[in-house]
Amino acid sequence: MYRGIVLLVWLAALLACAPAPVTPTAPPTPQSTAPLVIYADAAAADVLRDIGVAFQQMYPAAQIEWTFAAPDALRAKLEAGARPDLIISADAALNQASQTRGGAAPKMIARDPLTLAVANANPAGLERAQDLNRVKLRVALARPETPLGKATRALLENFRHDADFGPDFPAQFYDSVTVQTDDARALLNALIAARADAGFVFSSDANIERARVQVFPIDPALNVAATYAVVALPSERDATPSLNFIKALTLPQAQTLWRDYGFEPIEK
Repeated sequence: MYRGIVLLVWLAALLACAPAPVTPTAPPTPQSTAPLVIYADAAAADVLRDIGVAFQQMYPAAQIEWTFAAPDALRAKLEAGARPDLIISADAALNQASQTRGGAAPKMIARDPLTLAVANANPAGLERAQDLNRVKLRVALARPETPLGKATRALLENFRHDADFGPDFPAQFYDSVTVQTDDARALLNALIAARADAGFVFSSDANIERARVQVFPIDPALNVAATYAVVALPSERDATPSLNFIKALTLPQAQTLWRDYGFEPIEK
């Protein structure tokens, strides 16, 4: 009897000292990383997507939400209240609008110079840009309101002051226009279809049709280029992803991609 009582007391003491059962807790829910929101000129979409892929290989957790459009459309989004993390554009008005909304100073990342394009058949027998002043041509020209049209007209003005072309060259060129287009793709198609002999396009545009057109360089002292820049806009979020992407735009791998697509990278 006595032993039974002692055993009961001992069991009670043991139970009192035992730790309370642990209630299992659910594992923490992974927190999704907010995407890096980037607005960019549609003209640079292909190379930027590839740079984005390289960036995500360096930062596997990074997500990128791209919006590619014409600069006017991107500027309208800004004016409507959109707040991307980064804007990449060759449009000075868009970059200025970004700064007006608190954006940092633009960082230049690449250039896209003009080049003279002709179809592979080269019906006018051109051998260099200076031949434009010596041969009667059918010319394709981008409309004046387009980025390509504005750049082409600025180039023609530069030619006016060069001895190889002379002051009458712009008027002669305009008189030779047989096709006007809304963009470079349409201009290149006109050359390939033999509806025009020559026309100016950005180097990256000619690169797309490199199997069907040939190009002649333009004196850098006279040439006009679209200069791409990146602008970081203010945000309450961590700025590290934006800064990392800006840096990635000028890394050696990115510079190779810029060149592969016909651009001229700007050294960091």
